[in-house]
This record gives sequence, C-alpha cells and structure tokens, in this order.
Amino acid sequence: MTIIKHLGGFNLGNFRTVLFISIFLFSFIFFQNRGLALQTSAIDPKTNCQINWVSSTYKIISVSWDGECLNGKAQGKSKISLILQDDKGIGYKGSGIAEFANGYINGNANMNFSDGESFNAEFKNGLMNGSGIYKLADGSVYEGNFKDNKQNGLGTYTWADGRIYKGEWKNGDIDRDLNGFLGFQWGATPKDMKDIIKNRPNTNFINKWENTDQKVAVYSYYSNFSNKPANLYFSFFDNKFYAGGVLIDVNENDISQTFNDLKDSITQKYGPYNSATGKDFDLSYTWRFATESDYANGIHLSFYRKDPASLSKNQFPYAIRLDYLNGDLYNQYEKLAPKPTGDL
Repeated sequence: MTIIKHLGGFNLGNFRTVLFISIFLFSFIFFQNRGLALQTSAIDPKTNCQINWVSSTYKIISVSWDGECLNGKAQGKSKISLILQDDKGIGYKGSGIAEFANGYINGNANMNFSDGESFNAEFKNGLMNGSGIYKLADGSVYEGNFKDNKQNGLGTYTWADGRIYKGEWKNGDIDRDLNGFLGFQWGATPKDMKDIIKNRPNTNFINKWENTDQKVAVYSYYSNFSNKPANLYFSFFDNKFYAGGVLIDVNENDISQTFNDLKDSITQKYGPYNSATGKDFDLSYTWRFATESDYANGIHLSFYRKDPASLSKNQFPYAIRLDYLNGDLYNQYEKLAPKPTGDL
C-alpha cells in the first residue's frame, strides 16, 4: 500500500485456467515495489545548481532552485519548482519549500504536485525518513512515520470515504498478521491439509491439478462456507501451502447481502480494507498485510463469473470469490509460474 507516488455452473473445471487467473490476480494486486530507489539529477539552467531526486518510480526532468549552491549542489532552505516523469513518460509539476544538503533533500520539505498530491515531511539524503503527512489526489491522507519513502512505524491513514486506521505500519503496509486460511497454516503440507479437511463436515474431494515442473499442486473440495454451497481450493508450491480460496454459490436474491456480510466479517477480524475497485459485479475489496518479500500477504474478495457452458437454464451466472495469499511463498512460486495466454 505504499503511497509515495512522486517518490452446476459452478464446477471449477479446468484447474489450469483457475490457477492462471490466481497468478494474474496475485501478481497485480499484491505486488509490492521493492525496487531500489534510484537517483536522478537535474540542473537549474540559471544557477547551474544540481538537484538530486531519489525515487524507485519517478525521475526528475527539470528544476528551478532559488537557494544557495555549495560546490554546484543545492544547499540550505529555499523555494523549488520541478518536473518529474513516470515510467510512462507522464510529467508532474511540483513546487514548494525544502531544505537541501549536498543536492539532496535533508530536513523538512513541503511540496504540492499538479495531480493534487502533496507532502510535508522530514527527509534524509533524499528519502522520506521520520514524521510527515502525505495527501493523495483522491483525498486520502497518511500522517505518521516513514522509512525510506514508505509508511513505517506508527501512523494514521484516513481514506477518502472516511475510514480510518491508526496503528503500526511496515514497509508501506499495515503491520497485521495473516497466518493462513480455514485453520491451515502457511507452509503446511498436503498431508497436513488432508488430516484437517477430513474432519470438516459435508466436505468431499473433487480433484487435484498438478504441474511437477513448477512444483505446484491445487486441491479442490466441495463443502460449505458461510452456510452456502462452496468450492474450496488449496494451492501448494514445493509441498508448502501458499494460497487458499473459496467460490461460494449464492442465488441472486442473497448474493449482495452475503458479499457485504463477508466484507464486514473480514474487516472486523483484520481491520480496514486497503482498496475497493469497480461496482456491481465488478466490485472487489483488498486487504494487504506487510511482508519482507516482493508480495504482500493478502485477502481479495470479489465476484466470479461462472462458465456459461455449464449453466443450467435460469441459473444465476455469478458466485462470490474469496482468495487468501502468503506473499513470501508466492514470491518463490511466481518465478516458476506459468504465464496467462490469450485464450484464457
């Protein structure tokens, strides 16, 4: 969740397709930018004074600096105007007052950008370190501690819709635990899963999909979830449980209420969701949990469109999909994961 921008009809059927959908989903939703912050520089043509910008995403294109120079680099506190560019070539104008030493922001910087974002924070060697406030274009605000351009330590995040989280952060995400799924701990073996699942009422094995080259296996069971018929699936990499999910079969009259009840239940247990996207049957919610890897632990709640070929007459074409992911293990698997193709 790092915000530093400027810095029956229900058969799972083809496990390969379901697995690819999960890979595609996880890769986009739970990826964390762990890239090294790179330095780019620009020189004020009027003063020949150099400004260094440190970011994993943006580079500095041009700058105007009204302050002092020491050995050709910005020094002290003064007004600054600049243009940053993202990896798509889109430019953002920024201006404000900042403290510099040896060409880097060192001390306080208070800046506003053309896309509506702004920050007032402490920096060390060009990176946001210490306390600060960061405001996003949608009206969301983070106020608290930063480490190397990411929320870290105690902080308060206020979403644009009024939701508030106050607590600990780590590497840009809320520091909260996600230990597994349905009582299955991350890293559990298929044998551990079978020993537990056999005691789950009204649960029957459906199928197993396996790819030995990628060291991955997916087990599917028919069961109940939230008192509704459901398919459960458990994904293993190198015999370690790394992802679990459920597809819940709900009739048209109950699906919206069931979906909202699940959202409220997850929120009550784990805290506020990080993001909500889409509307109607494209609506989804995401909860992220801090890790040290390239992927956060996460929960994703969404709708699932059933296979039209397997639908009976007048059968409702949507189900509810709930996914749980361990980012550390998925990071290992993703390096070997098959990539989606255009016919999926």
